[in-house]
Amino acid sequence: MRAYIAGAMLAAALFGCGTGRHEEPRLASPAASALADSLREALNERFKPPVEVRYGKFANPANGDSIPGYVVRISAPFEMVAEDTIPHEWIRARLRAAGWTLEAEADGPDGASYWAHSGDSAVAVEAAWEDLHEPVDIADWYSLTLGIPSPAPAPPPAAR
Repeated sequence: MRAYIAGAMLAAALFGCGTGRHEEPRLASPAASALADSLREALNERFKPPVEVRYGKFANPANGDSIPGYVVRISAPFEMVAEDTIPHEWIRARLRAAGWTLEAEADGPDGASYWAHSGDSAVAVEAAWEDLHEPVDIADWYSLTLGIPSPAPAPPPAAR
């Protein structure tokens, strides 16, 4: 009986069965990379600060777990991003208009986060702002992180 329980616990640990954790879909690396590039291009066209894209880890906005995938990021003084709308609201409106479903939305005094889903695609959106100077009610710094769950990209072929 102990062997059965130990085996079930190992399966739960390895496969997430019965853990209560929701596993986000993971796009194949080429599709996730293309989605990250598309989001970067859209943000670059609309906002002033530079947008970086890399493969790495990002925090799940729902529970803080670390998730591997493509990360699209803006970090800049607030006046560079706050024109008529701020990036995470602009992205939210664009995703909704394209038929994406938004889940786990949270909005607070220092940030906002949500998950967006469309078919096999998922994007974690997390925005944060800081008040570094007086008056305290005006944000000075803004950061936006978009995370796209994905396995690591294939290594480049070896040079001959």
